[in-house]
Amino acid sequence: MSLRKTADKETPHATYTAGEWTWKILKVNQPKKSPHDRYSTWMVAAQSPATYGGWDMGDTYCHEVINFANLESSTEEFDAYLQEHAS
Repeated sequence: MSLRKTADKETPHATYTAGEWTWKILKVNQPKKSPHDRYSTWMVAAQSPATYGGWDMGDTYCHEVINFANLESSTEEFDAYLQEHAS
């Protein structure tokens, strides 16, 4: 599936975690732009203690997720996207 197509929460492009926080990457908004660029965004489903077991969906800055969380799982296409933009 293309990174520009919105994935389901059950089969995200990637999953990042940090403690009780989880981000499921559902769409890469600008795949040609580096995820390390301060204005690059991903559409995510995010879960935290503040969501009480639910998921909040919306766009977030990629660099905030990358710098804060650990990559737990990802598709081959997402891995290639990260590798292409490795700094």
